[in-house]
Amino acid sequence: MNHRYSREEKGKDLASSSHRWIRDPQIRLPDESNPDLVEAHRLTLIGRVLNPSVQKPKALIGFMPQVWHMEEKIVGKDLGSEKFHFKFKMEEDIQSVLNEAPFHFKRWMFVLHCWEPVISDAYPSIIPFWIKVHGIPAHCFTENNLGNVLGKYMAHDVVEMMVCVEINALKPLIKRKAIQFPSGVEVSVEFEYVRLEKHCLHCMSLSHEKENCPHQSKPRESDLQNSHINSQQTLQRLEEDRKKKDDRRDFPAPHRNPHSDGNYRRDHRSKNWGLHPSSRDASDLRSRGAPIREAPNIPQSPPLRRGSSQLSPWGESGHRSHAAQNRDALNRA
Repeated sequence: MNHRYSREEKGKDLASSSHRWIRDPQIRLPDESNPDLVEAHRLTLIGRVLNPSVQKPKALIGFMPQVWHMEEKIVGKDLGSEKFHFKFKMEEDIQSVLNEAPFHFKRWMFVLHCWEPVISDAYPSIIPFWIKVHGIPAHCFTENNLGNVLGKYMAHDVVEMMVCVEINALKPLIKRKAIQFPSGVEVSVEFEYVRLEKHCLHCMSLSHEKENCPHQSKPRESDLQNSHINSQQTLQRLEEDRKKKDDRRDFPAPHRNPHSDGNYRRDHRSKNWGLHPSSRDASDLRSRGAPIREAPNIPQSPPLRRGSSQLSPWGESGHRSHAAQNRDALNRA
């Protein structure tokens, strides 16, 4: 026993070696980007789902090209970490898709905009919204008043009193704001986000339901009475969807397959499938003057009695014998 095994040979440091990367120095990469890769992603849209418990990137990648009618023009890929991208062949198709913003999947919003060589866990995060401003005097509405307060200003509509802003979708939306004029007068304005789908009705976050809101406390009666405009609209849409589902559930079942219905029998004379309604259905059709094709009158074979000595005109196969058929022909003549 002259040889002594080290700790590494005994395997005593294997358990702790897996966490050694935490204390190891970070790997530093050069800031230079690859021009060829940047050019390869020039016709690419990058996106992120905001509620991963409901939205799955793979399902979104398979569904949205059908909505845009571009199944053969784009290729999607799941990038992990709730992110994905779509590669296009033509720049016109990219602009056609971006014109339909903001986007939602399974009633929850998701981020989608042009790819850029950005390195950040928070990228991408921008959604463009048209926002209606309620409560501000009409003669005081300008893009400088509210555009840069909500996000990055893009456009405005004085007639509708709306402003288009790029907002950070990873942060809760702004519901209300107090605005002070140079005269010292303050007014409270409320913001309505056009085409906003499901969101937290408590904190206006786009990433969770109200039941899962970390900021939720026992609601006060004043909060219920002064709920936000978008919250009321969302609840109304959800109620309408629930009623539609109930109506479809109560709607009578569609007509059964005619080939599996007992009222359909084979018409041997025409060699086609024809409807032979029951007596109640026939009376309804006669009352409306509709033509009715009666069921063919096919003779039934009488039951054979085993061991009977009496000669039967019916053969063992259930068909009339040739002698019986000739006798019937002479009687008819």
